Amino acid sequence: MRSIRMVARGLLVRGVGAWLLIGTAHAQADLEKTLVGRWEGEVATRQARNVVNRVLTIKSVKDEGGKWTSEALLGRNPESLEIITSGKQPSLRFTGHNGWQYDVNVTDEKTMVGTVTLTTASGGSRGDRDRPVRLEKQ
Repeated sequence: MRSIRMVARGLLVRGVGAWLLIGTAHAQADLEKTLVGRWEGEVATRQARNVVNRVLTIKSVKDEGGKWTSEALLGRNPESLEIITSGKQPSLRFTGHNGWQYDVNVTDEKTMVGTVTLTTASGGSRGDRDRPVRLEKQ
């Protein structure tokens, strides 16, 4: 009787482990399909004529101990992206090489929108440094 329980527990543990691995692999495939690729767009500035073009190239996504990360390029500069999957659609957070902090949300399979917080503004509140950003998947 005892050996039957041990075998049953072993099978249960293996089954749950396999289910978790399949779930993680499926989640990674979905994130890769959604995120990997070239995203182009603009960061608006206070002056309408001054728009900063941005190209974000996401190379890969991976699960590192329950935390999703990504290897990417912002322009030519390597970036490590934090991927938040707690909402309906994934969100990305990262800091560019110039110190600008990006917080963008995937709104559909081809669009990301969010905010860039500039570090170059002199004085003013944080809200004065926030700029809208929109990226389209190419």
